[in-house]
Amino acid sequence: MILTVNVDPERWTPVAGYHIKRAARAGTPLIVVDSGPGSLSPFARVFLRPEPDPDAGSAAVLDGITARLIHDARVDTRYIEQRTDGYERFRDRLRETGHGVRGPVPDEMSRAAEILAGRKIALVLGPDLFEREYGESVFNAAFNLALAAGSIGVENAGFFVPAAENNLVGSMDMGSSPDLLPGRLHVSDERATQVFGGLWNAEISGSPGLDLPGVIEAAENGTLKGLYIMGENLVRMLPGAARTEKAMKNLDFIVVQDIIRNRTVNLAHLVLPGAAFAEKDGSFTNMEGRVQTFSRVVPPPGDALPDWKILALIAKRMGCAEHYETVGSIRREILRAVPLYGNPGDAPRDPLKHTDAGTRFAPNEARFSFITSTAPVPGKPDGQYPFTALIGPLRWHSGGGTRTSRSARISSCGRHGEVEICPEDLRALGLKENDRVSLESRFGQIERTCSAAPGMPGGRVFVPQGFHGNDALNLADLERFKHRVSAWRTFRVRIHPAGRAVDG
Repeated sequence: MILTVNVDPERWTPVAGYHIKRAARAGTPLIVVDSGPGSLSPFARVFLRPEPDPDAGSAAVLDGITARLIHDARVDTRYIEQRTDGYERFRDRLRETGHGVRGPVPDEMSRAAEILAGRKIALVLGPDLFEREYGESVFNAAFNLALAAGSIGVENAGFFVPAAENNLVGSMDMGSSPDLLPGRLHVSDERATQVFGGLWNAEISGSPGLDLPGVIEAAENGTLKGLYIMGENLVRMLPGAARTEKAMKNLDFIVVQDIIRNRTVNLAHLVLPGAAFAEKDGSFTNMEGRVQTFSRVVPPPGDALPDWKILALIAKRMGCAEHYETVGSIRREILRAVPLYGNPGDAPRDPLKHTDAGTRFAPNEARFSFITSTAPVPGKPDGQYPFTALIGPLRWHSGGGTRTSRSARISSCGRHGEVEICPEDLRALGLKENDRVSLESRFGQIERTCSAAPGMPGGRVFVPQGFHGNDALNLADLERFKHRVSAWRTFRVRIHPAGRAVDG
């Protein structure tokens, strides 16, 4: 069965949503835990709306379902005994907290537990879970439920997190994160650094590199002198655009490699024209772990080159004895360096070769441990900033909208980034559909048109990202963005008609 938590694929990944809906139509039980009736709720056998706080309440709902499974003796006892630790301590903690029953009526959680009993669960979590308030608590509760149902390390079950960006999975597999090597091995793994040091004839640091907020801070304090940016518009996609732009102007040298001019390109000392996906060969790794290769359809315009070729030429100029001559040579290195990929080959849908050796999924390896954290209690209302705002995507815009905002078809789709507010709150604020409103947080202010959202819980608003230069991030703060487990997508705001002064 499928359990989705705080995710509406219609906004993030419509193709994944299509598969979930198709499975539900074919008879696979679907349970939806979310604050509002998104695109999946009509297909759900049980739809649970956590209250009073949707984020904090989601953890309590999941704890309540797990508690009901325990109470009714419907957990996977054999799996728990063979693969887990800390079950008794976790069970006792649930009993102390009243079975975690807060939010929806217990009858709904009982229905969910009845459906879950004896089934393995595919848990689909929102891509922004750890960027939302209480996200870590929600994940912990989902993890405990998965263990109680014996649903980690078994076929067609476990956790599924829709990737918010195309090829994000493949990029991570190739080591693009500042703390990872190819194959998602941590840089602190001495054996891994030795292997890659030998492969590349280089000394590999065991310390993580800078993440994006770290890059901005290092540019501000002068410890970073240069920056090489590929295919990312930092000024548009980071909270605090003015701060980011000011920090980048402090750098001695900026190289930007991209396919279109944008705000970050305008700050560059050197611009290298890359090739769009239709102008080069390569591959994407999709969310289900399939490598999908593609071939060039048209040549790159002007002096543009594929990204890999630009990097190879620079490496050659810098004295690298070995550099890539073809896409095939890159694929051969992937084959040697990342066993997970097995055979990246030329077939359009080659599946990844899963290698469980040395992981917790392998026989006789370490066991999973239940997490004994308690579902959080929502914070007190903020009189100065009474609404909780959530920044998120609509299906039309990818990321900050640097590329998709240039599409005439997207611009004509009828959606222009309206702030979504429930009808009751609109009336209480003296507003009506299509009025201009001002949203203010402790970090900034924006103006948007508002629209009525009947499914939106009271006291919450949704601010679409990607529109109007991605100004939604003016409401957020780079310091909160710095630690991905801190909530930079959810924050407190106040709302009033545009142009009206507000005291305080």
